[in-house]
Amino acid sequence: MEKGVVCKVWNIQSATMTKGSAAQLKDSIKYILDNEKTDYELAMEQSAINDPLGQLGRECQYVENDIKTVSGAYVGSRNLVSTDIKGAVAEMMEVKKFYEKTDGRAALHGIISLSEAESDIKNASKLMQLCNDVMKEVFPDHQVIFAVHTNTDNLHIHFIINSVGLNGRKIHQDDKFMTMVLHPCINKYAKKYGFTPNAKWEKEYEEEKISFAERKIAMRKAIDLAIEQSNDFNDFVHNLRKNGVSVNIGEYISLKTDDMGKAIRTYKLGANYTKDAIVERIASRKREFVEVSVNDYTMQEKPAAVFTPVISKMGKYKDMNPEQKKYILSQIKLGRNPWREHQQMNWQLNHIADQLNQQERINAYVRFYSRNGTLQGAMDGIIEAKKKVMEEKKIIASQKRKYKPILDIYSEMKEIQKKAYLYEHEGVADYRPEFEQYRILTRRLRDGYNKDITEVAAFLQECDERTMYAHAQLQELSEEYREIKRYSAKREGNIEGIGPLADLIGLYDSREREKIGIYKWDTFFIASKDSDVSVKVHRFAPTTPDGKTRQIYEIALIDKQGKTILKLDNRDGNKEFLQQIKSIQKQYGFTECKKFADEKLARDYGTDMKSAKSEEKRWKMGADVR
Repeated sequence: MEKGVVCKVWNIQSATMTKGSAAQLKDSIKYILDNEKTDYELAMEQSAINDPLGQLGRECQYVENDIKTVSGAYVGSRNLVSTDIKGAVAEMMEVKKFYEKTDGRAALHGIISLSEAESDIKNASKLMQLCNDVMKEVFPDHQVIFAVHTNTDNLHIHFIINSVGLNGRKIHQDDKFMTMVLHPCINKYAKKYGFTPNAKWEKEYEEEKISFAERKIAMRKAIDLAIEQSNDFNDFVHNLRKNGVSVNIGEYISLKTDDMGKAIRTYKLGANYTKDAIVERIASRKREFVEVSVNDYTMQEKPAAVFTPVISKMGKYKDMNPEQKKYILSQIKLGRNPWREHQQMNWQLNHIADQLNQQERINAYVRFYSRNGTLQGAMDGIIEAKKKVMEEKKIIASQKRKYKPILDIYSEMKEIQKKAYLYEHEGVADYRPEFEQYRILTRRLRDGYNKDITEVAAFLQECDERTMYAHAQLQELSEEYREIKRYSAKREGNIEGIGPLADLIGLYDSREREKIGIYKWDTFFIASKDSDVSVKVHRFAPTTPDGKTRQIYEIALIDKQGKTILKLDNRDGNKEFLQQIKSIQKQYGFTECKKFADEKLARDYGTDMKSAKSEEKRWKMGADVR
């Protein structure tokens, strides 16, 4: 049985199957104010807690049982006017409703109890003061009602704390709240009022001063060392116990050292320390490193620049030949500025080159990443590629975590390697401790994992290089994605302007481009506001066996259900192909056309335009009738 003051705290939920927050509070407060829990009438007149100038003195009320003999309990409160059940509940609920926090935990219900030896009724007043001081320090902004009970051998006080404070904040209790906050505070005031503090709490508090993170690190090291020395699980348990660690084996492995207040389950130390992981590590500790790899997901061969303008500079007048001087002077006489016009011409050439080269890059991205030949398909493909690269980065990171005990030994060896070398080969006596430690670590690598420092260094270097390569791929993929997105946003799905079908297909323009060796590789869609049919255009430039390159157009007519109803191409010549285009234009009503990068946008355009025209026609007919 615990010696000294003790405390228990539990949550009151805001709602159950049958009761809401107010009802739950009412039941709990009714319980702590129940006069049947008290056997003595406790005089309050001489108590310091009854100071009429103090908040607690103003708010405490003497609870009486009018049915039986006069009896009652010390009842107190903080941040409440009422200490009766109905009033206290109403005030607490007002705060919850004001901040709209009526759900979740309604309140905390707790008990502070004295040891039996100190449970004299004369100590009830001091127990009240202790509770008030603790509530004031730990929960200064929360409403609290508390009452002393005398119906057991241990004098104890109940307290109920509204979960929502007057500042609107809810009570937060982490794993260390009891050991690091509430218990030390109760012990402090127990000493102040002459009660015996809880020795176990003080021990736990001292232990918790060593952070949980530090304990985890120390426990991991103990497990790693035991694994190095073990051939099976029984060896592992034996080695841990030999090193002063208490081991409890069940569904989980629980470990505890003498300076710990409670045991810790190994799975809380990380994925490498679950029961299954430990068994696997013991079985595989001397196996070779698992090779890591990163595949290529970016477009390796970037398209060459289609057009690189030769930019010339305006020479100095004194360096010009007679013909150049004559030309410059003629331009000046005409009121023109040859230097400014030359600069403008250079800018225009650069702009044209940028557009042509960007178009070539975009086409290459679509061919490489897209499954459906669209800009959106290319962006989707890049996202998938990034996911694969990130997954491979995670695999490399998980491998490094798996081998962390080995890598930790390696890191420690690297730190003292130079000093160990200076002792062994240069006789620097001051570095003997580092030399001895280096030998111990070398044996651990060899005996525990069948590795040497060069092997570990090579594995770590491979992991780091693969990670760098993966990161570079992610950067490149991101840049390609941004370029496609900017290009797509600039055109907003509408690749080019409105015009006749043949013009939007680009047959006329291709003649000029072919003369200077520029070809298109892309897929796009054309729709008309007067037709339910859309046109899919795929253009590419294959090279024939005799080394000639030609722009090829493949055309497919698609109905509103997405079914292909006609296909044609220009392999037999542009003249016949153009006649077929004109025939389609006339037959299917392609009068005013628009070009799209996405098939759905093209299909929707035709449908939406027809719907809008029908609606306009109906409106006009209605107007004529009226």
